[in-house]
Amino acid sequence: MAYRFIDQYKEFFGLRWLLRHLDIYPNAYYNYRKNRKASYHRKKQEIFHQIKSIYYNNNRIMGHRPMKIFLERKGVSLSKTTLHKYMNREMGLHAAIMRKKPSYVREVKEQIFPNLLKQKFQAEAPNLVWCTDFTYIRLANGKMRYNCTIIDLYDRSVISSLNSEHINKPSKFNYCHKCSNGELLLYNSAAGTDSLSRVLPERSEPILKILKNGYEGEPENIQTLLEKGFVVASETNEDTLKKVRTMEQVMDSSMHLILLPTEQCNFRCKYCYETFKKGKMNDTVQ
Repeated sequence: MAYRFIDQYKEFFGLRWLLRHLDIYPNAYYNYRKNRKASYHRKKQEIFHQIKSIYYNNNRIMGHRPMKIFLERKGVSLSKTTLHKYMNREMGLHAAIMRKKPSYVREVKEQIFPNLLKQKFQAEAPNLVWCTDFTYIRLANGKMRYNCTIIDLYDRSVISSLNSEHINKPSKFNYCHKCSNGELLLYNSAAGTDSLSRVLPERSEPILKILKNGYEGEPENIQTLLEKGFVVASETNEDTLKKVRTMEQVMDSSMHLILLPTEQCNFRCKYCYETFKKGKMNDTVQ
């Protein structure tokens, strides 16, 4: 841009005056006029083409260090600093960095199943030993799809297979009572009184089915039970979760006001100052 401006107005302002005021060395301007760096730029574009070819043919995970080795195999010798400048600054190519896995605190396992097969995965007859496992598939929209398949170890045939968007399990703190009219009363001791729910008779059977296995059912029913705490994720340690909820309640800094309309109270808290003479609030207080 500056060079074209100089070419256009050098007859009017003078070449030296323009170079001095635009802070351009005369040698740089004459190189532009003679196009002395044409071979340099042509060679640089060839190197860029080789870098892109190597980068995209190796799943875009290669940084400037291994790229230097690959280019040397093709007879191109560049310093590590120059190659880093080409890839990161000028071409915008970066290595895929594998992050270190975070450290986890090992918790106490909720369920430890007995090792019945002792790593002997052979069966002498059909329907003698079945085996199952979970796997997951990452979908294009970013969600996960889980699959559980049961096979017969005799001939590896598939007995059953189930797909779902969730891997859940019923909470072990659930309490379910079926009333005479067909309604269900649900309560989860870990979630507290917020979980107390009443289920209509026409929805009792689908809800009971979900509470039995944790995943089969309508998505809206599963979501409601998840929010209430009746169904939890399979990896959830409910004992730890209950301790955390208890600590949150104990460490709550909010103030609670309890109105005592009558002294017929069955709390009998140790710190209560009432004498409990079976009195009650008068009409003015009420």
